[in-house]
Amino acid sequence: MTKITIPDGYYDVETLNEFLQNIFILNSCYVTIGSGDSLQNVYFAELKTVPNSYGITMNLYGFIYNSSYKQISESPLHFPTGVPMTTGIYTFKITFYNGLGTLLGFPDNQSYGGVISNTDSSPIIFKTPAYGIPYLSPFTPCINPVNCYIMACNLISNKFSSLPTTMFSIPLTATFGGLISVSPTLTSEYLHDIKGGSYSAIEISFYDQNLNLLQLQDSQVLILLCLME
Repeated sequence: MTKITIPDGYYDVETLNEFLQNIFILNSCYVTIGSGDSLQNVYFAELKTVPNSYGITMNLYGFIYNSSYKQISESPLHFPTGVPMTTGIYTFKITFYNGLGTLLGFPDNQSYGGVISNTDSSPIIFKTPAYGIPYLSPFTPCINPVNCYIMACNLISNKFSSLPTTMFSIPLTATFGGLISVSPTLTSEYLHDIKGGSYSAIEISFYDQNLNLLQLQDSQVLILLCLME
């Protein structure tokens, strides 16, 4: 069993699936089928979105290999370089830990996978998705649990927020690595009272929607404050 640790970062289903494919390549958990221009890698597992059900499907694949047979589904099959091709049944199981399953809509600490059997007359079978086992997420996934950022300022006195220094909510309108640009108008909903007192500095803080303090990785941030009597 191989445990995969996913580093902290910003993922959607597509980028998470690409990350898993890279891990599969490093651990030789794939086969190559076809030849020439039709040559392609087939991985033992994949994640895809299902927009019509607002869910995620996890497809796990397996195959039966017999070294005495040269063709698989009318296409040559090759193992990664250095991995011997031995007769047997190849399947894949996956288990989510530490909340990853919950984000994808699957229970944590539960194994997914199955056993395949040779029901055809030919001695070797590799059919996708004939031997693919699809799992549809039983509950709604939450790949990106944060949908906005909150900007706070130590000068502010906001009586309508659980965080009294809340100044502005920033919607996530850009993809990871993109530029977030927000220009609120000077209307009453964006104007707040300033707490009485003396201040030696103006402190700006950023939080996620659950009021967890954010650490900024980008040093190039431009913030304009307007102070009015």
